[in-house]
Amino acid sequence: MKVVFNASTMTEEEGDEIAACDVNWNHIEAWHNFYPRPKTALAKDTGVEKNNMLRQKGLRKIAALIAGNKEKRGPLYEGLPTLEAH
Repeated sequence: MKVVFNASTMTEEEGDEIAACDVNWNHIEAWHNFYPRPKTALAKDTGVEKNNMLRQKGLRKIAALIAGNKEKRGPLYEGLPTLEAH
């Protein structure tokens, strides 16, 4: 069974706690949030910092969301990106 953590909100301390448990990183992934409103997504620097921190702990599978180029979901119809720049 895969275990998925929220990459957008994980702290350095939480990452240390997980790493200290001698986990099998092949079964763990981290996925970033999607942000449905303008001005609520992560800044690029923040996303890069989070990813670097997670990789330093041992995590290798990290996912993020980008807005699609087809029909977008309501109510705002603006996409659901992880990074504000998207």
